[in-house]
Amino acid sequence: MLFVQTAYGAIDVIAPVRGTAGLSMPPLYTQYRFDSSFFYNTREMVIPSVLNGAKAADSIGFSPRPLFQAMTASVALTLFISAIASLALPYYNGGANAINNHWVYHAAPQKPLQLFGGMASVPYVGSWTNGLHIVGGFVGVLGLLVSRAYFGLGLHPIGFLGASVHATHALWFSMFLGWFFKSLIQRYGGMRGYTLLLPFFIGLIVGDVVNGVVWIALGYATGTGYRILP
Repeated sequence: MLFVQTAYGAIDVIAPVRGTAGLSMPPLYTQYRFDSSFFYNTREMVIPSVLNGAKAADSIGFSPRPLFQAMTASVALTLFISAIASLALPYYNGGANAINNHWVYHAAPQKPLQLFGGMASVPYVGSWTNGLHIVGGFVGVLGLLVSRAYFGLGLHPIGFLGASVHATHALWFSMFLGWFFKSLIQRYGGMRGYTLLLPFFIGLIVGDVVNGVVWIALGYATGTGYRILP
């Protein structure tokens, strides 16, 4: 599930409710970096893909164990390659200023410094009433979950999470098409139709990935770069 991520960090709860006056900025800065690295901005979440893969494997009697092992190996390989590339690209190509990736090498590193620099000069004033908004959001989402689970009514709460991510504005229609065709296939073809058409849709995904790889390679060869996301 691309770009479905945590919609808030610890500072988004502390600042509105408690306020930042009297707090030391360095510990908050450390906490913010931890949130951004491991929770707030993880971008692609692996668990939904793993669960979908296990569900599809179970429906056709295929053991999910080798499938999970292949997924684990691919994630580990990707982490290894991306770790090397993220270090090698700026150091061997004129530094971050020479790389066509403004967010990773410019905007993202400056964001926490700008945020806490502003808080240090003009502390955020908290209020206990802001906590009511947080509790209200929790109760509202919980109510939607209960309504869908027991009565089959209401909107899915994941819409709130998806709407909070900027890339969803560009990707929502693709997500809608995926849901729409999957619903039609499962409604009129059942699990048999789903498994029958699964290779076709996997082929679409693989074709899109291969297309991205080709353009990445061409962008690297020509020195022009390639933006994967819209």
